[in-house]
Amino acid sequence: MKKMKEISPKKWGVCAVGMLAVMVVGMALLTYIVDPYFHYHAPLSGISYRLYEQRYINDGISRHFEYDAVITGNSLSENFRASEFDELFDANSIKLPYSGAGYKELWSALDRTLSYNPSVEKVLVIVDTADILREKDYMRYTDYPDYLYDDNIWNDSMYLWNKDVLYRGTMNNLLMTLAGKESTTFDEYSAQSGKTGADKVLPLIGDIPDADEAPSWGYNLEDRQMVKDNINENIIRIVQKYPEVEFHLVYAAPSIARWAKYYIWGDLEQRLESTDTATRLLLEQENIYLYSFQDDFELVCNLDNYYDTIHYTSDVADYMLEQIAAGNGWITKENYQEYFYTITKFYMEYNYQSLRIDE
Repeated sequence: MKKMKEISPKKWGVCAVGMLAVMVVGMALLTYIVDPYFHYHAPLSGISYRLYEQRYINDGISRHFEYDAVITGNSLSENFRASEFDELFDANSIKLPYSGAGYKELWSALDRTLSYNPSVEKVLVIVDTADILREKDYMRYTDYPDYLYDDNIWNDSMYLWNKDVLYRGTMNNLLMTLAGKESTTFDEYSAQSGKTGADKVLPLIGDIPDADEAPSWGYNLEDRQMVKDNINENIIRIVQKYPEVEFHLVYAAPSIARWAKYYIWGDLEQRLESTDTATRLLLEQENIYLYSFQDDFELVCNLDNYYDTIHYTSDVADYMLEQIAAGNGWITKENYQEYFYTITKFYMEYNYQSLRIDE
């Protein structure tokens, strides 16, 4: 029997290093080609893409997709369907939700998006009025994949040789493709679902005090200045930067259960007054179209529309778009005083004790 030729340690080492180099280069090349977060290019035909991990993928969508309209906001924008928006407004939109985002993060991201694509005509921003009374530099999230937000090729190693990107992005997309699954649509992207109704929502409120025991913090000059700084720096500054873009801002409608929590926390008056301050500033901008459904009391008081105290179903999101397209819910300089009188009277005088579970 012929004796096998032994491989010298030197040759074995060279082979091992060579194989490792091939694997490392192959990993980077595979991620570069598939590009799960669209850092280098738009989706490739023939590959199925999963849209997820908003702060990783949204900037790539902004850079490389074709669109003339944008739907964005915090988690309150997640159930808006791009297909419904496109049909109603004759647009080709992308959806860019940023769950938990404050105004600074959200509008900075929108600024980048508009700088990438000068063809954008309309922007729909779902405005969480709970974030109006915030410091202008408020950031809920500070840990970002900055290497995906710039054009510096030298930090792309954090993307190309990232095991999480490889397994959760690149390989996941390839497995989706092999399984014959379709790419995530913008209708599906981050969309929420689940149980709705009073049985789900009311237990989230907490103990509701009697009217004579409820706290009230009021609204002072410092609060007003905070609102002005927040709106001017994070919204109006960007709106004025893009005068040719129509900004359609929608005050999302939290359920009556969330208004009950404001009542419990003692900041019911603050919420209403801060929104009034913000509205006066926003209405001064010619390219802002402001809408609100907080005065749609039938909607707000029907807890079958909500998964929790603030998040509503996709049917509600569709309803809002349909109303906007019909010209309803529009706040103007002529009607905003009547609008605020209506909502202030309703929410300040509402019988929140009626929402007690044992009532």
